[in-house]
Amino acid sequence: MRSGLRELCGGLREVRDGLREVRSGPREWTPRGEEWTPRGEIGLREVRGGLQEVRSGTREVRGGLREVTCGLREVRGGLREVRSGIREVNGGLREVRGELREVRSGLREVRGELREVRSGLREVSGGLREVSGGLREVRSGLREVSGGLREVRGGLQEVRSGTREVRGGLREVTCGLREVRSGLREVRSGP
Repeated sequence: MRSGLRELCGGLREVRDGLREVRSGPREWTPRGEEWTPRGEIGLREVRGGLQEVRSGTREVRGGLREVTCGLREVRGGLREVRSGIREVNGGLREVRGELREVRSGLREVRGELREVRSGLREVSGGLREVSGGLREVRSGLREVSGGLREVRGGLQEVRSGTREVRGGLREVTCGLREVRSGLREVRSGP
């Protein structure tokens, strides 16, 4: 197309130059009264040559313009596709924005829950310390109770053996009382 435009411009220049020569040439009249000039003939040849160049340049320009028109159609089609793609991208971006809002909201909730969990863990940790201290006290108390139970067992054994001794003593007392009673009977029934 550029070469066609160059030819077109070159032909137009030749036509212009030829027309100048035709105008500026010496004028002579032929026997029939027609105007004729040798320089004008040369100028007309230049005009004809320039016109041929203009025609061929015009053909090339037309061909180039057809190509440009086809290219423009392709560009329009491409632009339609680009617009459609942009609409799809915008739709996708809207969805992504909505999902991002949900994610942010979810993150806020998770942060709040994490704070609650941390607070709960601190409470659990404090409670575990208290329980651990309580368990130590319970162990210590159990040791004391165990020692006390040993003492109680020892005391119970002493009580059992003391009870045996008391029973034995009571038997002896009972026997002694029998002897006293029988002795008193004898005294009463005496001489």
